[in-house]
Amino acid sequence: MKWIPLLAVVLLAANCQWTSPGGLLLAPATPAASMAEVAERLSAARSNDGFTRPLDAPLGPRCEAADDVVVRYPGHTDLLRLAESSDPLAVRVWLTGSVEGRRLADRVRPCFATFSPREPMALVYTGVVATSSDNGDPVAQVYVVALRGPFLAEVSWWWPAEYAEGVDPGRLDRGLDAVVAVLGAVSGGTGS
Repeated sequence: MKWIPLLAVVLLAANCQWTSPGGLLLAPATPAASMAEVAERLSAARSNDGFTRPLDAPLGPRCEAADDVVVRYPGHTDLLRLAESSDPLAVRVWLTGSVEGRRLADRVRPCFATFSPREPMALVYTGVVATSSDNGDPVAQVYVVALRGPFLAEVSWWWPAEYAEGVDPGRLDRGLDAVVAVLGAVSGGTGS
């Protein structure tokens, strides 16, 4: 009989898929100087809970205007779990230079309806989409594309949702807080 409460806790934990809290990213005073330094700065929050997005996948969300926008510069891709959000974040960062980064961001701008209130100059896409062609299991998706100095960054995350509910504002806010942490780690404490 003493094992029943313990068994209940274990089953509850397995059913809820509890995860360990995410890592904390520091925002150094200076921007990263290389892609190796970007990888090192993000390593504190690295997660093995899913898949990273390939560096050669199109930039931004699935969108006719951006299907052919592929970044061909040195880059780093990672899956992060941060303390700010319970959802894992797929992060891609490229060393494009500010002029080329701006050109690429402008090419995907038609896919984005809003700008982030927390991060000026960041494009933000939110939507609820089907996970298959037969409209099965909808998910909320968020993509953020931001230019920070010589770096172009894309951060995306998703969670199960319902079409009628739309994007959960609380999860969106927590995810945007995590985006701010990622951009600060890459570009330094100024975030610009």
